[in-house]
Amino acid sequence: MFTTGWGEPIHPDTVSSLFPILIKRHNAHHPKDPLPHARLHDLRHIHATTLLLAGVPVHVVAARLGHADPLNHSSGLCPRDPCSGSVGGGDLRPGDQRVSTPRC
Repeated sequence: MFTTGWGEPIHPDTVSSLFPILIKRHNAHHPKDPLPHARLHDLRHIHATTLLLAGVPVHVVAARLGHADPLNHSSGLCPRDPCSGSVGGGDLRPGDQRVSTPRC
């Protein structure tokens, strides 16, 4: 949850709409190290994937994300090759291309 300086909640759509603007600003100031297009929700998937690649058990990751069922999203997040950093369900590439990959 995000809050204002006064502690009041910010509507989720406000934060989601600001996310691409933040990426665009970053890329304008750091052209040699650009970030790919991403949605705020993609950070949730990156977080879950990073935990799984670090060896955190699926049920712990599921609980952290608020899922009652550990198998709810695990098929889309299973690591294929920890060295490449790629995961089942596709990878985000610069230029906003989603590359389809087979599920585990």
